[in-house]
Amino acid sequence: MESREIKKVVKETLNIVIPPEYLNTYKKYIENYLRKKEGYINRNGLLNKLMKIKKIKVLKNNKQEFTGSVIFKVEYICEYYNPEIDDVIECNIIQTDDIFIAKNDYAIIIFTSKKKNQEMNDTIKVKIVSKQMIIGEENIRIYGEEVIENNE
Repeated sequence: MESREIKKVVKETLNIVIPPEYLNTYKKYIENYLRKKEGYINRNGLLNKLMKIKKIKVLKNNKQEFTGSVIFKVEYICEYYNPEIDDVIECNIIQTDDIFIAKNDYAIIIFTSKKKNQEMNDTIKVKIVSKQMIIGEENIRIYGEEVIENNE
């Protein structure tokens, strides 16, 4: 089973409305705005970290609101977690009752196991059967099956 990199680096562009009271410190405002999105899911996956703001450009004044706000077009590079179906991921068991549940940095994993003696905090590998990403959530939901190594 091939393992591929679960993290991916993406260049994105976003329009951000800056209120007039923050125009003197717009760069800091933009960085804080983007950092608040870390740890949450959007259309690309779970945003792990903002790596670099590449370009900030004034797009236009927000004339329709008469507030003095300015819209900035921001180009930035960030890192996402977005595993695919059939990927094998590593995680730690957090529940061993009727349903086996594990967790890692970016996902909650419900899995089936062929082993009888699973322990809390055991590190296991799970092959992804399906996944669900809900925008605004803090974890990708993964359903999978435990991968048993040949030496076990």
